[in-house]
Amino acid sequence: MAQDLELPLTSCADVGASELVRINKGSHKSRRDLRQLFRCASDADRLSIEQLAEQLEPISLLAEVLGESDEIT
Repeated sequence: MAQDLELPLTSCADVGASELVRINKGSHKSRRDLRQLFRCASDADRLSIEQLAEQLEPISLLAEVLGESDEIT
């Protein structure tokens, strides 16, 4: 029998906002992670990420990251 298990849940938008904060501090891995998250997100989650980006950081940072390639050059 499994014991009671508590798992913290975070919304897709909160994860996206967290990645933007880490990107702003210089994390290159978070740039890739945010692009992957955005690709897999629902339309509603993408909109939420965009709205949070406007509140937390310049929306241009989100646009810049989403426009980057995942390929290492």
